[in-house]
Amino acid sequence: NLTVGDHIPYIITQPLDGHDTGGKSKNSAERARHPDEIERSAGSLKPDVEWYLTQQILPPVSRLCEPIEGLSAGLIAERLGLDSTKYNQRTYGGDDEFNEDQLVNYVPESFKSDEERFQDVKKLTLTCSSCGVNSEFPGLLYAAKDDIQALRVGYQCVNPECHRPQYWGENTPYECMARIMNAMSLLLREQQQEYYQGVIKCDDPACGLETRQLSVNGGVCLNRGCNGRMSSMCKERAVQNQLKYLECLFDADHVCQQLATKEVYGSKAELEKFISRNDREISKELYRVAKSSVDECAYNWISPSFWQSMFGAIQAKQ
Repeated sequence: NLTVGDHIPYIITQPLDGHDTGGKSKNSAERARHPDEIERSAGSLKPDVEWYLTQQILPPVSRLCEPIEGLSAGLIAERLGLDSTKYNQRTYGGDDEFNEDQLVNYVPESFKSDEERFQDVKKLTLTCSSCGVNSEFPGLLYAAKDDIQALRVGYQCVNPECHRPQYWGENTPYECMARIMNAMSLLLREQQQEYYQGVIKCDDPACGLETRQLSVNGGVCLNRGCNGRMSSMCKERAVQNQLKYLECLFDADHVCQQLATKEVYGSKAELEKFISRNDREISKELYRVAKSSVDECAYNWISPSFWQSMFGAIQAKQ
């Protein structure tokens, strides 16, 4: 018998393993259980520690520590044992602005190694026609995992147990080139579809709203009472980085230069001799296709008419 004002204790529990929820996780209200029910469950019901850290601990601690320089929600989340990448809030409003952490000791993208620059992009993968194993395409030339001083050619299956690794199990190098070109097209199409879906997400970890709706008040969150800012989940910078990743994979000059800087595999001229004639022809065509996609993207290009509109009037007055 309950009356108005009665206090009912409850604990948010973890989702039960093996229960079909229609592909969706239950919300917190459906996972609320009385403490006595948890005791009678003999361990099948367990408190959702991550939910309490995310919803009850992190938001107030983040607000209290916000004035402290050098602290962020991502850093606090990491100290609490949470995934910090979900809680990195932006300092500025634009989708492609830098936050304060990125501005410290800033290094241009072109000065970074490929491993660092493209660590977050979606990797190009191929399925070998011989062994049937799907693997990441390592690039035109790459260092062997078993011997760091040995180089391998990328147009071979990386599976050590493959019986016919040459050209990823294809009969000719041009069949291999066609398969790689199709894989590139599918990867680019997937990235473009994700970008043009226009999904935006709230940067407040306690909210995390994902939607395609835009507020008439700018980038404010659509959830009532939330002070978070909405930002694109797939940004222009990510699309540009994906395009440059594919271009650099097949740029023979760039690949040789990257390996030469490690001072392990010889000079750039020596590395260029390591590439066979067929491999060079395939790479040249794949590089042409990848570069055409980069050239079509206006992300890092400024139209000449911009300078004319900016300084043309000044010259006319002089």
